[in-house]
Amino acid sequence: KTVNDLTGRGWYNFVTSEQKQYVIAEFQDCIEQSREFILEFDMIIERNKSKRVQWHTTKMLNPQGAIMGYFGNVIEVK
Repeated sequence: KTVNDLTGRGWYNFVTSEQKQYVIAEFQDCIEQSREFILEFDMIIERNKSKRVQWHTTKMLNPQGAIMGYFGNVIEVK
């Protein structure tokens, strides 16, 4: 996957179909609650193959404390 594939909400496309609705709902709830997003789920890495990952997203604030965006990272869970 490239950075462009995962930028914005592009990463939604790599969540397995069985978990996609749940993962998106959890992410939306984190945004609405203004809290960190930490969740384990299966991410598609190539056709018919997925890996268990932990996704961690935190908000980025400007000097006045307003949310500028979100920064996330993902690690493989073994």
